Amino acid sequence: MQPAALESKKVQSIASHQEFKELPVTSHHGIPIGHPPVPLTAEEERVEMQKAKDHFAQQRELMRINYKEMYAALRAAFPIEKCWPEFRRY
Repeated sequence: MQPAALESKKVQSIASHQEFKELPVTSHHGIPIGHPPVPLTAEEERVEMQKAKDHFAQQRELMRINYKEMYAALRAAFPIEKCWPEFRRY
């Protein structure tokens, strides 16, 4: 999935009130008791939306700055020419 598509999906999920929070598991006489997910409040949705936007903006910036090093690491880890000699770099 492309980063822009993932960002769009996350923002849409928050905006359509489909995000939930998990309550902590509690214990009753040593038996764990799970709780059903609870919808986010309006304030929690606002905070989550801002966190998602900040996260994806940070990821875009990291890719913009470090793309050459990331590509070099990919090529070093997976040298296509050695796996497929007929592959020519264009």
